[in-house]
Amino acid sequence: MKRSMWICWLCSLLVSLGCSTTMSPSEKAQILQRAHYVEYKGIQQNWPLSSEHKSNIFSTKSGIPIFTGLPLKPYEVIGTVDISHEYVPRQAADAAKAVGADAVLACSTPAFTAANLEVGLAFRGKRETKLEELRGLLIRWK
Repeated sequence: MKRSMWICWLCSLLVSLGCSTTMSPSEKAQILQRAHYVEYKGIQQNWPLSSEHKSNIFSTKSGIPIFTGLPLKPYEVIGTVDISHEYVPRQAADAAKAVGADAVLACSTPAFTAANLEVGLAFRGKRETKLEELRGLLIRWK
């Protein structure tokens, strides 16, 4: 009986340690530096939303959606990322998690241009499935 309780306690400890979402300040700084993160210090506004009944999402594999179209719900811009090396979706998601963002937005609109926010994607391959470069906004739902 004591042995099974000990095993249960040890397993729960290992699971809780493995599932920890906290990162050290140096890890956070390294992730944001790799993603060329820049905090948005402009005026928050009613950013554009999708007029369709769906949002185009490129990837959610890393737990953070990367929108290639405007989202359906209101958001605020936290900052920008400019990633152009391996594992683009993963690095964008890691940067989003590091600053508490809910999603990455990678579609351009006149409102973003007016706010000096450059946004875009570049794909590689015949089917355009390999994301090679991402200039996107890290956003948080209102």
